[in-house]
Amino acid sequence: MMAAGSAAQPKKSFRLSRPYEKILASPLVPDVTRYDVIARGPDRVEKELGKRVPVGWCDRHGIAGSPSAMYDADSGEFWLTYRAAADGPRICELHIAKSRDGKKFTDVKVWNITNERSCLMKDPRTGKFKLYFCTPQSFGLGGRKLEPPVPVGRGGGGDNWWVICKLDDVDSPENFQLETARIVLQPTPSGADWFYAKDPYVVAVGNRFYMYYIGRGRYEQCCMATSLDGEKWVQHPSNPVLGQGGWHDFYTRPGCIVPAGNLYLFYYEGSNREWVAPVYSIATGLAITFDLEHLIDITPDAPILKSPTPGQTPWGGGPNFTLRYMDAVLLDNRILYYYEAASQEGCNELRVTEVALETGAAPPKT
Repeated sequence: MMAAGSAAQPKKSFRLSRPYEKILASPLVPDVTRYDVIARGPDRVEKELGKRVPVGWCDRHGIAGSPSAMYDADSGEFWLTYRAAADGPRICELHIAKSRDGKKFTDVKVWNITNERSCLMKDPRTGKFKLYFCTPQSFGLGGRKLEPPVPVGRGGGGDNWWVICKLDDVDSPENFQLETARIVLQPTPSGADWFYAKDPYVVAVGNRFYMYYIGRGRYEQCCMATSLDGEKWVQHPSNPVLGQGGWHDFYTRPGCIVPAGNLYLFYYEGSNREWVAPVYSIATGLAITFDLEHLIDITPDAPILKSPTPGQTPWGGGPNFTLRYMDAVLLDNRILYYYEAASQEGCNELRVTEVALETGAAPPKT
């Protein structure tokens, strides 16, 4: 359904340059007051205060989000992976879904595992699908301990900390098998990600794969790794590739990439030390890059996107305006932006906003 946004706001006109053009006329910012809701977290039974799910998880409606979306031109289908909250501390359902229009999705597979962001992509060389996701090393897959063991970092790491996994490649996403999960990227004891590594976002450009992920030392920052086959990864020697600073002086995390002329738009997310609950109230900013390795923050003073329907943080005391985990699917004449956003009911939900490439304006409401 098309959800009504907040009060009407003045329209901004943006234009995204075509791939053959040499300059970027203006950054593209989707109008997130116009959106479709794809998924909401499952309803919860009210519980006594001391028996509710951990702080950061919605007490009543749960949470749905962390999307990874793609369009498969060979089949004419959209594919989406996302998480939805389930009962139990940090337990989530990992959903794989498909669609013909990119807005109404049907689940083809659901796993009940501890996870946050996943990344679904198609290998341009083999035509097979790849699925990356993150989970705690020792208990994330229902008690099955992953291999290889994760080294203990400085004051963290070890069996219970987040790692990035991959499943065996398949011809169609409904054929993924969770039993094939293995660790492909883990914390570096002496690196910027010594505490944990999670939330992968992977793109293939030329003969290389680029993975952007959250690497946590003292704070969460945007780290990167590269690979020639999508299996063996090497962390970037200058991690983090986008660190704390400006409005995002608490967390700085990767969002997604949109090619634009002779550069790439890099949507990132972050939070400020002065915000209420900066661990969970996350907004979105914008950087650019010419080589996918060196990122230039072009919104250092303020984020460009927050939820137009803020709710309360799980424990009250301030607004939850989260808009995070953005992904984008580029088509011939439009872009579909997928993201997780706070709702007025107090939960986070999975939304999609469509942007026309010619004007940057959203299409008429239907």
